Amino acid sequence: LKLQFLYFIALLIFHKKMKTTFVFLLFVAAGSAVGLGGTTPATSCNAECFEVAQDVKEYVKEKLGDHLVEYHPELVREQVVAGKNYFIKINIGEGHYIHIRVYRSLLRHLDGLANAHVRPTTTLTGLKLGMTKDDELVYFEGFGDQ
Repeated sequence: LKLQFLYFIALLIFHKKMKTTFVFLLFVAAGSAVGLGGTTPATSCNAECFEVAQDVKEYVKEKLGDHLVEYHPELVREQVVAGKNYFIKINIGEGHYIHIRVYRSLLRHLDGLANAHVRPTTTLTGLKLGMTKDDELVYFEGFGDQ
C-alpha cells in the first residue's frame, strides 16, 4: 500500500510538471519501502530477467572468449539500489553455469514519465565462472572465479 501511494504521489508531481528530481527521489523512497539494499529470494527468470540477460550477452561472450554453447537464464535475484542489480544464474551448456551481476539504472523505471528521452543503461558488473546447477545464487561483486 505504501508503494502504491508513493507511485501515486510521483504521478501527481509529474502531472503538475514539478522538477524531475522530486520524481526520482520518490522512486528511491518507493524502493526503500520494499527493502532498499536487500536482495529478493531467487526465483525463475521472468520476461524482465530475460531482457536484462540479453542486454549483456555480448559482454558475457567477450569475457568468456566467445565460447558459449548455450545461454539460458534460469534464476534471478534482484536488489533495489539507485537502480536495480540483477543476479542471474545462466546455463551455458554441457552442465556449466555462470552467475552474472547486472546493473540497470533507475532511469529505466522513469521512461514514459519525466525522462522519456533517456535510454536506460544496463551494465555487466560481475561474473562468476565455474558454477554448477546446484550452486546457490547469492550476492557477489566483481569478476573472477568463484
